[in-house]
Amino acid sequence: MKSNTKRNIFLAVCCIGAIFFGQGKIRDYILVENKPYAESTASNEILDEEATQGMPCARYDFEYKVENGSKEFTVFCDGRQPLLSVGSSHLISSFWIIATDEKGNIQEIEADEVVYENLSGDLTGEGVPSIIVADIAYSPSRIFRKYHVLSFGKNFKKTVIDTGIGEAKFLDINKDGVLEVIVPDSSVSRDESGWTDTATPDVILEYREGEYKFSSKFMKRAKPKDFSAQIKKAKAQVQKENKITQEIEHYMTQLFYHGVGKLAWEFFDEVSVSLLPEDKDLFENEFMISLNQSVHFDGILEVNGWKYGVPEGEASCPEGAGRNRFVEIGKIF
Repeated sequence: MKSNTKRNIFLAVCCIGAIFFGQGKIRDYILVENKPYAESTASNEILDEEATQGMPCARYDFEYKVENGSKEFTVFCDGRQPLLSVGSSHLISSFWIIATDEKGNIQEIEADEVVYENLSGDLTGEGVPSIIVADIAYSPSRIFRKYHVLSFGKNFKKTVIDTGIGEAKFLDINKDGVLEVIVPDSSVSRDESGWTDTATPDVILEYREGEYKFSSKFMKRAKPKDFSAQIKKAKAQVQKENKITQEIEHYMTQLFYHGVGKLAWEFFDEVSVSLLPEDKDLFENEFMISLNQSVHFDGILEVNGWKYGVPEGEASCPEGAGRNRFVEIGKIF
């Protein structure tokens, strides 16, 4: 079966220009140094992330290939060493490119529209061109998403954002030219407690120190204006159903993620007055265990100004991890 292969060249990082390819399309390129290379020595082996991280590259090649109804996108270093390869096959996988043009506008480019006319954008603020490759895998029951942030400097750099079943949204919140990302924290989803995608808390990540991290400055919120109204509404729900509902649990979680976690316990104490003490203790314990399992737990502590410890005289184990594990300015509350 005949294959259709298009190769686009993206040279990094000192001067910008343009060259023509087969179909007469213009492609931008950014040049570091013009080194000769032998394309015939291209490898088929993609090295692991540790081996490619920091790999010196004078130029980056992008190969887009269509064969037997499947699509494949590969990034090469100096035309030889593949750095990343993603594929698109019906009902199995797909991918697309996220980039910014010369005006800083965010573009989402479909697999069969991969062009590099304006990909001189710096998504991470490190002063080098970068793109994001969204890699999507399908299973009979779920969709799994992984986002590869590729920086094309003199040394190749890749940062991976693994959102699991959730979808990431990239945007420039403070208009500084560096993209932030909103991701659902699916690591705290619990099937047995009835979590759904809509109840999974969103997290804002910012790029700093070479990777995307929980952003306290963008996640921090003030006390909700409708806090008292929410207490009244939730108290009625608990009295009617004799349990803490998913909606209440989600509201408490949002308070923690937004840096007002102390209000979450105030909220819980108010709405749970009709529950038995053992039921309240059980919920508190399970809620804290779930929160502790979040991949962003350190960020949750940071935005609340807390540290997490074991009170004197208690065993260090996840069970019994109630609110007294949170310590603020050396004071347990």
